[in-house]
Amino acid sequence: MTKAKSPAAAAVAAADEFDVETVMDHLATRKRELSIGAIVVVVIAGGLLLWRLSVNQKNDRAEQALTLATNALYAGNRPLASTELQQV
Repeated sequence: MTKAKSPAAAAVAAADEFDVETVMDHLATRKRELSIGAIVVVVIAGGLLLWRLSVNQKNDRAEQALTLATNALYAGNRPLASTELQQV
């Protein structure tokens, strides 16, 4: 004995299907908003990338200056080490 599908079950099955044409129509009507959103995301990502690069360069320069001061101190040149540390 087979059960007949109820109209509610058929509606749920139809709602689960993915309609590509509806999505494409929606994207076409919202093209301007989606383009602006994509540009905003790219600009924010680029800004974050440049900020991280700047921070990394600053840290590298500080580490290099500290290394120079430490090397001067270990070499016994305290005045140079003091000057280098003041610059850091």
